[in-house]
Amino acid sequence: METKTTRVFISYAHDNKIHEQRALELADLLCSNYLDCNIDQYVENDNPEKGWPHWMSMNLQKSDFVLVIASEKFFERYSDLEKDGSGLGAKWESILTEAMIYNNDGKNMTVIPVFFSRDDKKFIPPFLNLYTHYDLSDKESFGTLLKRMKGELKPKKPKLGQIPNISADSPLAKHLPVAAEEIISESPTLPDIPEFTSNMKPGRKIMQAFYSLTLTRRFAIAKQLGLIEENESINSPDADELCAKFLIRAKEKDLLASLWSILFTDESTDPNPFK
Repeated sequence: METKTTRVFISYAHDNKIHEQRALELADLLCSNYLDCNIDQYVENDNPEKGWPHWMSMNLQKSDFVLVIASEKFFERYSDLEKDGSGLGAKWESILTEAMIYNNDGKNMTVIPVFFSRDDKKFIPPFLNLYTHYDLSDKESFGTLLKRMKGELKPKKPKLGQIPNISADSPLAKHLPVAAEEIISESPTLPDIPEFTSNMKPGRKIMQAFYSLTLTRRFAIAKQLGLIEENESINSPDADELCAKFLIRAKEKDLLASLWSILFTDESTDPNPFK
């Protein structure tokens, strides 16, 4: 199935040659990241067939995202501080983008303020100050912008009651619940693992709790702790035997404290002997 291409339009003012070059570099960079970016500098012969106002309007309407580059000239032209007849492109685009948000009851998911320098943050037009902005000089900020435009920014909200995937070293790991349907037996048949049965009562208690869970839950915990090796899965013919290996690896990797915290969420009742 063909994947929809994300279209991006860059709205900016021609402050100076350096600023124009940076805007062009941004457009080129977005294209290299598989984002279909348009900018006035891409127009052949500097002459759109139906004129600049129509070209700007069409790009604003058809684009999935509009990046408004905040700069001193853009702010002045938006604020109508320059003399009549100058900076008409930036003035026109700022009017249209503001109208887009106004006509959408102030809801805005597409017009994004950006800037090349932190000093330019103050030039974000007032109608965009309410929304998330991005500092293009900052690697992390630019990366987040890319993820947003590619739809990769946020993890999906889990279903209610779904056991979350929390790292073993997280202070929240000890609070992970064990759903009733994941418990299969109060007295499961335990494998013979000398590392856990020979003079190691806490180890036997871990085994008892671990093997009282369904196979699915045991593999989920093993994945959370990084105990599953390549080519090992719940679909393996020896999946049940692998669970014994998970316990041995947890001991070898000094992860018994983390495993205990996952299995016994109330450590006031079950103090963690491995901490």
